[in-house]
Amino acid sequence: MADTVSYILDFSKSKETDMYFFNKYQASLQKPGQDARLKQTFYINKGKGVTAKESYNLLSGRAVNKDVVLKSGEKANLWLKLDFAEHSPEKGYSLNSYGQQYGFDLKEVVDKFKIQEMEKPGFRDQLLKSLERGNLHEVSFMKNGKETTGFVTANPQFKTLDFYDRDLGQVYSKAVDRREPLLKEEKEKEQAIASEMEPQVEEKKGRGR
Repeated sequence: MADTVSYILDFSKSKETDMYFFNKYQASLQKPGQDARLKQTFYINKGKGVTAKESYNLLSGRAVNKDVVLKSGEKANLWLKLDFAEHSPEKGYSLNSYGQQYGFDLKEVVDKFKIQEMEKPGFRDQLLKSLERGNLHEVSFMKNGKETTGFVTANPQFKTLDFYDRDLGQVYSKAVDRREPLLKEEKEKEQAIASEMEPQVEEKKGRGR
């Protein structure tokens, strides 16, 4: 059985004209085998906000990257994730956010892991955009030296990626092979080149007067 998602849209009519405005919507997720439905209201501001697919990803426990406008009016780029441990009847689930100062760099983290499709032209950009939307993206990765097909998603809270097998069983990220760091010989070569480029000051020896 698959997940079931439903939406209730909320519109308001302008007091001055016959125009209607899309203000918010409630997303509801029913997981197979679970009696309780997960519900959350998402607000729309000037036509912008969390999309229907992103709301599904958030209710599924995954993080979504969004450009938002703070209460101060300042624009910011944040990773958003629902906190299912905190809930109120008025506001629903609390929303945790992780900004640039938190220190999660998706591009940097993706490049650490041995994902086989990374050699394909355009795949890296496609993967980054998919993870930013909170998707589970199908990939082939190396686990203990063996190629495995499964899924990956972003985990900004712990500054890593979450990996899953074909059946969506979680794979411990530390078991996924990492890319080899710069070889020691290459580092030493770079350091030698850098030292040769530095200006040398000749020390004069002799008696002073």
